[in-house]
Amino acid sequence: MKIQEIMHNIEILDSAIEQKEQQKKLIEEEKQELLVQKQNILSTLHQFNIFNVDTIGEAISKLLTIIDKKTYVYYTAYKHIFVPEYDMFSKYLGNKEFNIPIKIILPEKYKEEVFQNDDFLKIPLFVVLDNNVEGYLNEEDLMKSIKLYNGNCFILNKIGFNNIPDDYYNIIDEFIKTIRDYRLEKNELEITEKEIIELLENYISQYKFEDVSFTKKITK
Repeated sequence: MKIQEIMHNIEILDSAIEQKEQQKKLIEEEKQELLVQKQNILSTLHQFNIFNVDTIGEAISKLLTIIDKKTYVYYTAYKHIFVPEYDMFSKYLGNKEFNIPIKIILPEKYKEEVFQNDDFLKIPLFVVLDNNVEGYLNEEDLMKSIKLYNGNCFILNKIGFNNIPDDYYNIIDEFIKTIRDYRLEKNELEITEKEIIELLENYISQYKFEDVSFTKKITK
């Protein structure tokens, strides 16, 4: 092969490489445009997934009361903890006490105004609407959380569960989506407590709740 042919082939390959680089650049630009479109859609969706935590907490407690056939309550409890304190030379100064507020749903018979450290672990099922008890949730339940937005301060929040049967989790998750979809269909961000209760009553009318074990099967 002559040197001219070699140089010509190199030019052809360089041209092909340049074309691919241009195509790659265009594809990346198109990808970024699609990502922006997706983010805009998600932002719109999130607007309809904004809740007043107290209102949704009351609704979920009513739903759990019907599912589990025992009274559940929603309220702000406090987790009482001790945190060791040290000076700048790492000398132990003693424990400082804190009461951390927790938005919580649990069976009424377990209701306490203040829980001492690990007292939460004695409750067979509880729901939290903030992140103050992350360390209490069972590993198997860590994936069972429902993300939502707190309508009071507009920060990402989530509903966490402890020892919740799959059926219970699924029906609560579906109920939250029912509220979101209702707002989407109305194209209305605002939703009243009355509307949520009406949606709850309509929602539970679709189900038959079998009176069996704690992990009772819910059939639609």
